Amino acid sequence: MTPDVLIDSALLLGDHSRLKILWALLERRAYTAGELALVANLSASSASMHLAKLLNAGWIGVTPRGRHRYYSIADDAVAHAVEAIGAIQLGGEKFRNPKRPNPGSHMRRARSCYGHLAGEVAVAFWDALLEHDWMQQDGKRFILGADGVAGFSALLKCRPDEAMLKTSVTPCMDWTERMLHLGGGLGVRIFQALHDRGWISPAPRSRLVTFAPGRDRDLVALAFDD
Repeated sequence: MTPDVLIDSALLLGDHSRLKILWALLERRAYTAGELALVANLSASSASMHLAKLLNAGWIGVTPRGRHRYYSIADDAVAHAVEAIGAIQLGGEKFRNPKRPNPGSHMRRARSCYGHLAGEVAVAFWDALLEHDWMQQDGKRFILGADGVAGFSALLKCRPDEAMLKTSVTPCMDWTERMLHLGGGLGVRIFQALHDRGWISPAPRSRLVTFAPGRDRDLVALAFDD
C-alpha cells in the first residue's frame, strides 16, 4: 500500500458518518441509501454523497434490484479495517441498526420471488452452495463448480453441459434478509423441481412457500436424495 492510498483510506474512515454507514454494513446484510441515511442521521443527499465516495474507493458494493439499490461491504479486508477503526472511533456509542421488512415469520422463512425461492431458507441454500463448493465466486460473478454442475444436473434431470449450468449464476438480493439468494433461470428450474418432488408447496394467491418436514434444512445434501 502506497502512502497516498493509506492517506485516502484514513480520510474515508476518519469521517464519522461514513464510519457509521460501514459499521452498519458489518453484519454482511445489504441496505438502501435511505436506510443507511437513518442510521448515520444524514439527509438523503448527504448519504448518497458518502456512499458514492465509498463506492468509488471500492469499500462497498451495490446490487440493483427493481427500483432499489442495495449497498454492502466489499470484502473481508474492508470489514477488518472497519472493525479495527470503528472499535476506536465509535467506542461504546449506540446508534440505530437498519430496520428490515418483517412480513411475518412464515413469509420471512420461505416465499417465492419471480418464480424462484426466497427467504431465510433460500439465503441458507446460497451460503451452503458456496460452503460446499457447488458454487464459486469469480470476481463479481458466481459460477457453478464441478460438484454443483453434477448435483444440479441430477436434481433437474438435465445434461451436465446444458447452458444453464455453464453460464454465470444469477444472484438476487433477498427482500427481508438483505443477503443474496439464487435467482435467474437456474433458480426458477430449482423451484419447479422442488415443487415436482413434493418438497415445497406454494400457497394459492400468495408468495408463501411451505416445505415438507426436514426438506428445508440442507438442500445441498438433499439434492441427490430421491
